[in-house]
Amino acid sequence: MSRIYKRWFSTAARVLFVSAISAVSALYAQSAAPVEQYGRLYAGGNKIVGERSGGNAVQLKGPSMQWSVAGWGSDKFFIKETVNALVDGWRAQIIRAPLGIDFSKVDGNGKVTGVSGGYIEKPGENWARVKTVVDAAIAKKVYAIVDWHAHNAHEPAVQAKAIEFFTSPDLAGRYGNDPAVIFEIFNEPEADVTWAEVKAYSNAVIKAIRDAGFKNLILVGSPHWDTETNIAALDPPTDPEGNIAFTFHFYADAHRIGTKPYFSPAGTTYRSVVQGALNAGFPVFVSEWGTNDATEKGASNFVETDKWHAYLDSNKISSCAWGVTASDYNVLDYWTNIGNPLFYDINDLDSWISPGMMTAHGRYIYKWLTGEDTTYSSTKPVLPEFKGEKKLIPLPEDDAMYSYSTTDSTASVSVEDGTAHLTYKLIKGDYEYTPYVGAGFGVDWLYKCEYGVSYTYKGSAHWIRAQQNDVEDYAYHENFIHSDTASNWTEVTVPWGYFRQPSWAVAVPQNKFRVTDLTWHNEAPDGTVGELWLKDVYCLGFNDDIVSVKPNRGTAANKAAASFIRVSDRLLRLRLARAGKVEIFDLRGSKIRTINLTRGDHVVRMKNLPGGMYLVKASGADGWRGTVRMTVRGSL
Repeated sequence: MSRIYKRWFSTAARVLFVSAISAVSALYAQSAAPVEQYGRLYAGGNKIVGERSGGNAVQLKGPSMQWSVAGWGSDKFFIKETVNALVDGWRAQIIRAPLGIDFSKVDGNGKVTGVSGGYIEKPGENWARVKTVVDAAIAKKVYAIVDWHAHNAHEPAVQAKAIEFFTSPDLAGRYGNDPAVIFEIFNEPEADVTWAEVKAYSNAVIKAIRDAGFKNLILVGSPHWDTETNIAALDPPTDPEGNIAFTFHFYADAHRIGTKPYFSPAGTTYRSVVQGALNAGFPVFVSEWGTNDATEKGASNFVETDKWHAYLDSNKISSCAWGVTASDYNVLDYWTNIGNPLFYDINDLDSWISPGMMTAHGRYIYKWLTGEDTTYSSTKPVLPEFKGEKKLIPLPEDDAMYSYSTTDSTASVSVEDGTAHLTYKLIKGDYEYTPYVGAGFGVDWLYKCEYGVSYTYKGSAHWIRAQQNDVEDYAYHENFIHSDTASNWTEVTVPWGYFRQPSWAVAVPQNKFRVTDLTWHNEAPDGTVGELWLKDVYCLGFNDDIVSVKPNRGTAANKAAASFIRVSDRLLRLRLARAGKVEIFDLRGSKIRTINLTRGDHVVRMKNLPGGMYLVKASGADGWRGTVRMTVRGSL
């Protein structure tokens, strides 16, 4: 699945719920690894069989990586540790490795969509990622799909690249006769690509692969994003080895098993699309599926997903689930950003298999593969140790850390040798609510902390607060995980996503770019005497190139017209007369990043963007708007 919206139209249908999970445990009754157990895979009638399976159908289940293209975050998961975790923790029998292929398209409204930074533009780095995954899968003795992840593979220039890729001994050709490897030659031809075009392409690529002496199983796509499997099977491409299967992709809420594809004649259902290929005598491989409607925000439909898996299991059809990455904006990612395994110890399975760190989609896939319960409590999840880049946030020197409390209470704070010590006595007096106390200090670069903050404490129970300059009444968000009383030094990790504004305040989104202070706060009954020690405060996921801000607080800045001062490679300078923001869009129209800014002069550095053209929009609270195109050369 690409991150580009796909239009599928279907009508609701009700069919009997059937669970597909119960058969999972039987798959792992065998002690041998999948490749050792089944050997090389072949098309045997309308089933996939193994050279050691005794003619019996082989059904494989596993994950699909996402695009190998840099900039979306999925590329960071193309490492051997991911494969090891997916096999050892998620019990994957097969892993799909999509080699992202560049493409561009202009729709009827003149909007340009597509993918840049893929194999056509950056062959070396994309192939290196895919090769890493495939080699790691082979080492774990599970199967791997080398996927030419394109929507326009039939175009002559792209076809020539595909033939070179699948036949060159320096590229995918190195795996041409490896029993663990399957070739998927055309991911998801779009709706305006005809079967005649896909067939011609498939004939050319299959012939080249076989002429090179390679006998591997080949997966063949079909139009409408791999949902015309029945039509393809009635007019198949030529393979002298007779070793092909047709791919089908479903996203359960869009492709409900009993509904009619909008492009198909009456009487057709998505189930009949798959069954048509089987009836024609060809195997089907579901090389990509998801639980929702294939968009980033669509809700998962687990009932429809279960129906699909009941059908796949009954026909011994193998499948791979999209998609191995982490974020807070894509339903189809496996982990949330807070639960991103790459933030922790990637050699510890707990970093990869804790249900509380997964999305709902990820938990479904984990249970589908392992049969294990994914129920978890969200009240106080335990996070593994953070393993990413971090930077010390020094406590203020010369006792400059401040304390605060209700009127009649007493509090004092001191800092010595990097440790802060808060002592207090809480007195309610005339205060209406529970008396409180706290200590804090200002930090003007917390926006550089991509993940969150951590600290070590002992003493009183408390909350950590991120005080934000756009919150009225009380300028803070606080972590919803309360830190309990601790007699020994205790480390606490607080991702940005764990900060919440109290429900009684005017709701303001949590925004790390507006956080000005960190404070440690406690509320306790009248007469409570306590103390709190703090040390080792860290910025987690430190990124020094996100944005640097040099506010001009003088009257000149307030009166100056907002403007872009200069735009260059990865560097944007602008002046804002009032507070505003910068938004970065790719040429597909997808928003990549939003940076909130105060008034004044700013320098914004673009990091982790693949080379290419971007649209940068700036706006101010005074109504000023500005738009420029920015070219990024190379990638960091």
